[in-house]
Amino acid sequence: MSNQLIETDLRLFDMDGTIVNTIEASERAWQKLCSKCNVDPEELFKHSHGVRSQDIIASFFPLIDNTDNKASNALEKDMADNYLSIVKLVKGSDDLLLSLDRDPMEPSVNFRITNNRKWAIFTGGNPYIAHSWFRNVLKHVGEPQVFIT
Repeated sequence: MSNQLIETDLRLFDMDGTIVNTIEASERAWQKLCSKCNVDPEELFKHSHGVRSQDIIASFFPLIDNTDNKASNALEKDMADNYLSIVKLVKGSDDLLLSLDRDPMEPSVNFRITNNRKWAIFTGGNPYIAHSWFRNVLKHVGEPQVFIT
């Protein structure tokens, strides 16, 4: 097998915890909702990390109407709109993504970015929040052609 990158090779990346650290922003958005609904945020946080928003809402906020994920989407929109300043890149994630775009035949000093990205995003986050991280926190990287939310 050749060491050359096959044109169909593609790397898939999740967003939260892999490319961006959204823990603090997520916790603040959840704390706001907990305060409105008289839910103990510490109890919620024992069960929430890595769990889909709609599942947390169903468990902790059964009286909130989440038909068509409208409450989940509103929570994630709040996070993207109001807590953007505390979302951080996972160290080295932007360098990794950009390195995958480099033409391997170009010297590293004068590299050029290929037009055909070798990576994609596959995330459980809704489109609004996922694209928001690329428009803001990752704007110097830019979005990939394949973006699955």
